[in-house]
Amino acid sequence: MTEATKNDAAWPELDAMHNPVTLSKEELKQRGRKNLAVGGALLAFVVLIFFVTMAKLATNFGV
Repeated sequence: MTEATKNDAAWPELDAMHNPVTLSKEELKQRGRKNLAVGGALLAFVVLIFFVTMAKLATNFGV
């Protein structure tokens, strides 16, 4: 791949790989909070699915 191709707008991911963005401390804190929120939502979804499944199994077995 030539330098002209690497810098072409059609390959923005190559530019991001070679020129990473440095985040400020506040941006890193916000990113961490966002990651915790996404993780918490995912955990809540899994717990909800677990309890719904257990409830359906309980009705099937008459417990």
